[in-house]
Amino acid sequence: VVDDTKLASESIVVIYDRALAKSGVEKTQIDSVVVVTGPGSFTGVRTGVSFAEGLSRALGVELIGIDALSALVGAANSSVKGEVVCGRVANRREMFVRRFSFSEGVAKSWSAIDVIDTDSWDEIQEPTTRIDAQDVSSSLSELAATVVAERRVSLELLDCPKPGQALNPIYVK
Repeated sequence: VVDDTKLASESIVVIYDRALAKSGVEKTQIDSVVVVTGPGSFTGVRTGVSFAEGLSRALGVELIGIDALSALVGAANSSVKGEVVCGRVANRREMFVRRFSFSEGVAKSWSAIDVIDTDSWDEIQEPTTRIDAQDVSSSLSELAATVVAERRVSLELLDCPKPGQALNPIYVK
């Protein structure tokens, strides 16, 4: 699991090597590479996606992309029912949001990623459950890996390109 900090773009290979050493996993044991495809800064998303694509090709394993909001909602408690809106700060006054529903503990999207102002975010009320990325203590990379491994989101939310094809990153505009 490679953390999504600014430092990661400068030393992603070192962070990757440390993560392997810390986990005790050998490169030969990796059977897929999971990467958060955004939304996020151009440099951060591009660095992560490029590294993941290269690693996947080098190891000859499956590449799986998941957007940040799907990873966050997939990590939510499986007891969450009904409509869920997941949000992540885009800038000082805007948030990226996506609406989901849960069925049998699996998140399914029923909207594309959208941008709303923070006042609109504050107005979302029950019965809709809000999940704010700022309230999550785990790294986004860890959440994404867990969500994909445990199949907590529907397959439609994953970007699984065929060998030689690229992922579809989501950048901040």
